[in-house]
Amino acid sequence: MLLQEAPDLQEAPDQLQGRPELCFRHLIHQVVKLLTHGTHAFECGRAALDTPCPQEEASARRRPGSMNPPIWSRAFIMLLDLRHNDHVIDHYRGLFGWHQWLEDGLCWIIVQPRNEEITVDDLLRRLNGGRDPEHRIMEYPTEEAIDELQPVFFVFEDAGTWGFLEFTYGMAPHDHTLIELSKESRVWMTTWHFKGGHTVLYAADGRIRARMRDFIFTEHIIEEGDRSILAGFRAMLDGLDPQDYRGKYSAAFAFMEAATGMGVESEWLDVEDAPVVILDNPDA
Repeated sequence: MLLQEAPDLQEAPDQLQGRPELCFRHLIHQVVKLLTHGTHAFECGRAALDTPCPQEEASARRRPGSMNPPIWSRAFIMLLDLRHNDHVIDHYRGLFGWHQWLEDGLCWIIVQPRNEEITVDDLLRRLNGGRDPEHRIMEYPTEEAIDELQPVFFVFEDAGTWGFLEFTYGMAPHDHTLIELSKESRVWMTTWHFKGGHTVLYAADGRIRARMRDFIFTEHIIEEGDRSILAGFRAMLDGLDPQDYRGKYSAAFAFMEAATGMGVESEWLDVEDAPVVILDNPDA
């Protein structure tokens, strides 16, 4: 199987030595995990009590809110989320600053299968119109892919989540392909090309649930489907200057990382003799 394996953002702190771009994200993951898992354990413990004793019920009535997660923990998580989003947007600013050609066109797709039996080969066949795509090793992928007439993808994997990065022209799959890809799966996509097409999309269980078109131009944004799904992305855009185009590209990636836990690191693109996937039947 040809793929690049994503580093684990939950790795131990000593493994993050010399990698400052991951340290803050690691801290956020760990603190939020501690708070949310503690709250979840509390709630699960309460749910397990089929017949709480009268003394417990009376005690709960005397302490309003005692059955809910602590307010301070929820507020702290919200604060961390905001700081985390800003930090991740800055991370992608750096990525696009180093790989400026990505601003001309790309397509980034993240798939989270709901069924453990769905493999990456299954997903690639769905992307390629039902046929197995071509697997190839490219000596200098970001240079050689420009000569291809078909979409060229890097494939990344992180804890059962799959990322497909088309890094040359911004060749996004057709809607019917995304619908097929989303069967028994969640699919997030952002894409753009040199003529525009700035889009963020979410599909699940064989349906496109939400789409935002032309997100690069705030005054011309078109939203389709359930607006609440992309509300977080809209909030990120609202916090940016209207002319901050790189910030908006970065926000699209940051939003998808927040939704899925799957991100992209700059060094993943600075590879040689690396595996790629070429779709030779994407329009079927």
